[in-house]
Amino acid sequence: KLNEITARASSIFTGTDSGIQMQYAVPYLAIEKAATDTHHKNSYPAPSAEDIYQLIKKRKENKDFAGSFIVAFNGEKYVF
Repeated sequence: KLNEITARASSIFTGTDSGIQMQYAVPYLAIEKAATDTHHKNSYPAPSAEDIYQLIKKRKENKDFAGSFIVAFNGEKYVF
């Protein structure tokens, strides 16, 4: 059983309809296990090349990184 780690989010900053940026503090010695990305209505819902490059980069930087979640504006969800 994994230990539960709670991350607290700060204020959400919205700029345009192209996305949301959220900043949060990662506790000392915490390990990033996964990432979530959203695809807005002006983009293609499926994972992009950038999503795949980010997955590769995160995995190279952290051997414990397990994968990414993509949530699109139309309700489609992808996990890799």
